[in-house]
Amino acid sequence: MRTLPIVLYVMGAVALFLALYFWMTAGAGGSDVTSGENWALFVGKWAPTLIGYGVALSVYNLHKDIDKLRRDGDDR
Repeated sequence: MRTLPIVLYVMGAVALFLALYFWMTAGAGGSDVTSGENWALFVGKWAPTLIGYGVALSVYNLHKDIDKLRRDGDDR
């Protein structure tokens, strides 16, 4: 569960680069420009969602660690 936020951050970065790839190759090879742009917009919306989930999970893990320290009697 500790590595899941990192995985979500990486997936968000991959989504950004994939959206950029779709946007830059839209219309290449005689394909439809609007289709490529629509895919770029669709995939581009994944990035903030995945990064947001990563941040939320990091905060959750931090609160869980703080609660554990409090229960153990450590006053750091």
